Amino acid sequence: MLVTYFEDGKPIWSELEFDEDTRQRLKSRFIEEFKKKHPKAFIREIEFEANVFVKILESHGNAIPELQKHTPPKQQRRKEQILSMAKALDRLVDQFKELDSAARGFAVWRGFEEVARTLKEENPLKPGMYAVEDVHEFKDDLITELSAFSLGLHNAAKELPEYDFNIPLRVAIWIEHRFFENRLDYTTSETGFAAECLRAVFNLGGLQIDRVGYWLASARKHSDSMISWINDQQKHNDK
Repeated sequence: MLVTYFEDGKPIWSELEFDEDTRQRLKSRFIEEFKKKHPKAFIREIEFEANVFVKILESHGNAIPELQKHTPPKQQRRKEQILSMAKALDRLVDQFKELDSAARGFAVWRGFEEVARTLKEENPLKPGMYAVEDVHEFKDDLITELSAFSLGLHNAAKELPEYDFNIPLRVAIWIEHRFFENRLDYTTSETGFAAECLRAVFNLGGLQIDRVGYWLASARKHSDSMISWINDQQKHNDK
């Protein structure tokens, strides 16, 4: 649920938080699992760690909507957008070629005026016929450079790498890290504590995923998992 905090009657920030039932269930399960691995720990220490653990889970849930905001569209749409830019630049080059010299000189000078104002620098071009002469001198180079840049955009549309940031997988990896930090048993069972945590985080972040075993298993196999890192270190030490 979304909770808004106020100061002097004014909202200062909002964040997603577990409802009280979910919070208590996760804390109780954490305490149970933590005691198994740390039988000599004091109850106050365990309760403190449980509160920290649940708060971190909430932070993962809060991250999901932010990640979704920055997740790009489908690959085909991304390529179409780049291709549209390339075609627009092609049209710009054609229109630049068709302009008479006086119009071209004034247009480029006027454009540099805005650039210079924005950068708080001096316009490298002089107005009037000076601009016409200056632009005439670098017209061919400018057309060549713009055409080359357009070719690069056309190639980018063909060669664009797939954006492979997988939000459910990334969140599952975060959960695996949290279990490793607390030395808790990480299992991929749908009824295990890791599954309960991941399911709660998914629900908090708005991901409607109830069967989480696949993502837990994928996280365990991923190169970013702590288990994979330990195995890699072990292989390196054995050499």
